[in-house]
Amino acid sequence: MSSRQFKLIVVLVVASSLAGGALSDWLLRGSPAIAAMPPPPPPAITVIEAQEFRLVDAEGNLRAWLGIVNECSGLVLCDSTGNPRARFSIVDGCPGLALCDSAGNIRAQFVVSDEGKPYITLADGAEKPRAQLGIGDDGEPGLSFLDAAGKERAEFSLLGGDPGLALGDADGKPRISLGLFDGNPYLSLLSAAGKVIWQPQNSPNRAGSP
Repeated sequence: MSSRQFKLIVVLVVASSLAGGALSDWLLRGSPAIAAMPPPPPPAITVIEAQEFRLVDAEGNLRAWLGIVNECSGLVLCDSTGNPRARFSIVDGCPGLALCDSAGNIRAQFVVSDEGKPYITLADGAEKPRAQLGIGDDGEPGLSFLDAAGKERAEFSLLGGDPGLALGDADGKPRISLGLFDGNPYLSLLSAAGKVIWQPQNSPNRAGSP
């Protein structure tokens, strides 16, 4: 064996020893890549229980509120100034939606009573009802207009499927009634006491209707 061959064998033996040591260290300590892996994420939350949630914008202004107050659940949406503009709530089992102006005054309301009858109310800037649309106990629709004092001045409705219009005075008492009854037109002028003071001859008597 020449000296060159001997040196080559020594180099191979040393290299093999170093490689074996590195392999043993890798097996005993674990791969650096495996050791650096992050822990698995926690399980996703599927249910959150609370009595109140608040959403705020980047400036910290309240933009939405969801919660329960006095056993009444509700959702309130606010504008950029924090004024409530829309409110959806359930009060005494009756769902309702209220829409507000920029001052927070309720201008429109949509409500379903506990008897299942829907109502729509439009209000002025003082939150006084000025127009109402709903379904009566007989299942017929009706539309009413009120003055600033809350007195009903006009009502249009269906009675037994026939349309009718009643015009009221400043006290809210009907003074003019007109419409159709069994397909025939009628017109009645009424006193403040509700008595007919004039109507065309052969006109159906539907005083005070609708």
